[in-house]
Amino acid sequence: MDSGKDNKFIYLCIITLCMMAAYNLLIPILPIYSRYSPFFASAAEIGIIISAGAISAIILRIPFGSLSDKNRQMVLLISLVSSSISSALYFFSDSLIMLILSGLIMGVSSSTFVPVSLSILSDLHKEKEERQKRFAIFTIMSSLGVILGPVLLNFLLSLISIKEVFLLTFIISAFCIILVFVGLRNLPKPLSSTSFKTSFRHILKNKNFMSASILLSCTILALGVVESYLPLFIENFLLMDPEININFIIIRSLMIVMMRVLIFLNVQNRIGIKRFSTLALFLNLALSLITFRGQYYDVLFAVSLSGLAHGAIYPIASYLVSRSVKSNELGLANALLFLFVDAFRSSSLILFGIFAEIFTVSHLFLFTGLISVVGAIISATLMDIEA
Repeated sequence: MDSGKDNKFIYLCIITLCMMAAYNLLIPILPIYSRYSPFFASAAEIGIIISAGAISAIILRIPFGSLSDKNRQMVLLISLVSSSISSALYFFSDSLIMLILSGLIMGVSSSTFVPVSLSILSDLHKEKEERQKRFAIFTIMSSLGVILGPVLLNFLLSLISIKEVFLLTFIISAFCIILVFVGLRNLPKPLSSTSFKTSFRHILKNKNFMSASILLSCTILALGVVESYLPLFIENFLLMDPEININFIIIRSLMIVMMRVLIFLNVQNRIGIKRFSTLALFLNLALSLITFRGQYYDVLFAVSLSGLAHGAIYPIASYLVSRSVKSNELGLANALLFLFVDAFRSSSLILFGIFAEIFTVSHLFLFTGLISVVGAIISATLMDIEA
């Protein structure tokens, strides 16, 4: 065991836990914050404020991914500094323009943090089985951060104002910057980078990369459909308070963590990575229960299995990319991976919204399950686990 690399891994996990908590503190409060004085944002303006980060993230993923293949630490610091600046701007904002600017700067952080962190993780751990375990631990910490954010928010809002939450996210980001200087100095350097055009061509020809892109796109789409449209289904079909969706989110998050613990225990290698990832993605077919039955416990069962699917696919897809892409192309590969996922998820959700207007919201869950089945078959056909 290399204690230096182990220490760096621990620092990376702590930073990931903190930043995932910070991101998930911001997401729930931003629409509420922008509705009141001095902003009084309309629904359309709230959409622009929230989408500002996504727009800059899509634009910046590729250039920062390529840059990270030259200097991982610099890109990680840019990510954390942009998060700090954005949080400070949110706090001091007094107009809608400032909120939109804050979102654009936050997009720098959200577009860079996960890809560069995965690249650093791959650089630290080269041995295949050890890398799988590290990816599992890393994604467990990420999931715990996602859960911690809303839990912390529920507690804090009884003590501080919504505006003061932005100060907390600023402090978290600043703390993570200090951790980078303390624990992530002298990171392993990638090999000398190749030209962008050459790296881009290598990545797109890589079967495992394409397989990982399909796997992750399908499971992120399922996640997006549950987050975006399940509250509408609960209100319109179950005739229940849409806030009950929080219960489903908590259960789904617990299933994600449970599956990632199983991956840490090496269950995927006992079953076989190709078979395991294919079976995991098939779990999203359970969402069709919501279409055909749609009672409370059917929804709970379907969302739980979908959580297991996401818990399995995210670390497996990340591992596939790290295993089959050269170290000096990993930053670009991870950026491309999440760019493809973002593009597929966003375009699909827009089309699904139009589809729901024509048919019903309940049918979206059936189509999501079928897309996952098709994705599982295609990814299994492409996957070359010996690469």
